[in-house]
Amino acid sequence: MNLKTQKLLLASSLFIVAGAASATDPAGYYGGISIGRSNIGPESGVLDSNLSAAQSLPGDVSGSIDRKDTGYKLRLGYDLGNGLAVEGGYIDFGKANYSGTSASTSNAASGSIKAQGVNVDLIGKLPLAQNVSVFGKAGLLFSSLKTEASVNGVSISDTAHRVVPGIGVGVDYSLTRTVALRTEYERYYRLGNDSTGKGDADLISVGANVRF
Repeated sequence: MNLKTQKLLLASSLFIVAGAASATDPAGYYGGISIGRSNIGPESGVLDSNLSAAQSLPGDVSGSIDRKDTGYKLRLGYDLGNGLAVEGGYIDFGKANYSGTSASTSNAASGSIKAQGVNVDLIGKLPLAQNVSVFGKAGLLFSSLKTEASVNGVSISDTAHRVVPGIGVGVDYSLTRTVALRTEYERYYRLGNDSTGKGDADLISVGANVRF
């Protein structure tokens, strides 16, 4: 996703939050679960370099990453009324698979990148019809990103913990007074560190909420 698209998403989120005062969702707790397609973003070059360095063979390994997997999330929210809500929960972005080759031995290199975290978001909702509302959100992810890889009998492993910002947009469709379907897109920025590699994590998901 390019910078222009990211700016449009952020602007949309802020607009919805700013305009949500006209909404009339009742206050109260709700919980939900969603599942969907994830994308985990660190570049393969850091794993290439780390594996090469672990063998004392600079530039020996070259690889790539299959970034897509199945992710899921659990959430607990509270409607503040007037279209505003706060949500917290757990997100598992799944696993990106790393594969490469050692130039010195032609042996295969393999590994994985796993991303997860606990999120806290502020949500602004805007009703479009009797049972349909759109929302934008902005918040933080207390993230964990773990990398593992091996080649030629040498293994490396590293984990980074960071608090990173995120944004999202979505649609809620109410089936009853207590049950609603949800579809959403969200992105959290720059998980990881210089040792694991840094990258964004995306999740496009569908799920349901139940009001308590």
